[in-house]
Amino acid sequence: MMVFLGNMMLVNNVVAAEGGIGKKIIDNLTFTRQSAELPIANDPVVVVGLVIRGLLAIVVIIFFILLIIAGFRWMTAGGNEEAVTSAKKNLKNAIIGLLIVVFAYAITTLVFNIILGNPAP
Repeated sequence: MMVFLGNMMLVNNVVAAEGGIGKKIIDNLTFTRQSAELPIANDPVVVVGLVIRGLLAIVVIIFFILLIIAGFRWMTAGGNEEAVTSAKKNLKNAIIGLLIVVFAYAITTLVFNIILGNPAP
């Protein structure tokens, strides 16, 4: 932990040096961001897009776990028709939820690419 903090202090000192290598690093990073036509990280549209993408990724993981649990319950039902029916219902619902989230992610990505003016991949 101390090594990390020491390195952070060193980086802050280098970046804070006026006219030194820190300014050159910042200028080069800014030039690279502008050349790649990347949006500014503090732009509210970018922040909202990152938050939505992160939340959708978490929801996909949850639905994937539900999919695995439903499949496990079906395999371990042991011939119990009620358990098999319940597991099939849960499996179907998990697949539908997963598809909804994947399409929501695709739509979100498309909309934010249009808003930010990025070309579609």
